[in-house]
Amino acid sequence: MASGDYSGVQFDISIPEGMTLDNIDLSAALPDFDVEVSELSDSQTPELYRVSIYSSARNRLPVGKNVLTLELGKDNSQLSAANCQLSISNVL
Repeated sequence: MASGDYSGVQFDISIPEGMTLDNIDLSAALPDFDVEVSELSDSQTPELYRVSIYSSARNRLPVGKNVLTLELGKDNSQLSAANCQLSISNVL
């Protein structure tokens, strides 16, 4: 990648019905970034979102392991711990 090029990551996340994706934080790994979340939900996957994260200051994504923090919330429905699973797919 040439110096000054943008870098980013994209993935799809499926969360349990009745939960919300409240915040996404990558600041420990990338100091200046933008996040875009698009809903991909349909009748088969009611809570599916595409998340795109890219550096907004032309910083490169660091090599190695990095921490991405996802904050989830829930509505007033009764969700048990067994139902609180999420999946991430289509990582680019």
